[in-house]
Amino acid sequence: MSENTVPPCIKRKFVWACLLWIAVQLPFAPGAFRIDEPYHLKAAQHLQTSPADPYGFYINWNGTPEWAFRTYASPPLMPEWLALWSRIFPWNEFSLHVGMLPFS
Repeated sequence: MSENTVPPCIKRKFVWACLLWIAVQLPFAPGAFRIDEPYHLKAAQHLQTSPADPYGFYINWNGTPEWAFRTYASPPLMPEWLALWSRIFPWNEFSLHVGMLPFS
């Protein structure tokens, strides 16, 4: 067997693990947004209007409006994904939580 070949039993176990993870997470999908999610949502909304400038907005996170470039510690991959996701699916808790499953 080649080094780069993954045995079919490992592939099946991976698929089952992913399905189990989704099943465990789905009951929490309709819940309210968690503490850090509004930051990602604001970034996603900004990316819909300015896709080339992911950090070019202000957010009031610590009591005063601050430039996101100074305060947003995450790379823009998740907000970009959410901006794309919300073009196809509705902008609500359930839809966005399902869209974030790959990042959980």
